Amino acid sequence: MWFQIRDGAPQPSYDATNQSGVFFGDGQPKPAARAFRFPLFAERASRRMLRVWGRSPLAGQVSIQRLTRAGWRTVRSVAVGRRDTFLVRVPAAGTADRLRASIGAERSLVWAG
Repeated sequence: MWFQIRDGAPQPSYDATNQSGVFFGDGQPKPAARAFRFPLFAERASRRMLRVWGRSPLAGQVSIQRLTRAGWRTVRSVAVGRRDTFLVRVPAAGTADRLRASIGAERSLVWAG
C-alpha cells in the first residue's frame, strides 16, 4: 500500500500538500515507480540459501540473476503469469550477494544483502 499514486497539485504550496506519490503530478514516473512495478526482496533462509520474493509485471519466465565478476548470471528461473508473485530459494553466494529479477526487457532494482 502507498498513501497516494500521484503527487498532489502544489496549491497553495509544496509545503502544504502531499508530494509522496510514485508519480509526479504530471504523470511522469519517479525513480521509485520501478520498485513498485517489479519488486524484489531476498532474505537469508539459512546459511547457504536465500529466499527470494517478487512480483512480475509480465507473464513468462522470470530469471533470478546474481551479479558476478563476469556480469549478471541466472541462478534460477520460474514461470509466472502477469502480476503473479513468486517465492523461490537460491543458493547464497556470501555476505555481499547482489540479486535482480529479469523478464523480457524488464529488470527489478538490485537487492543487496
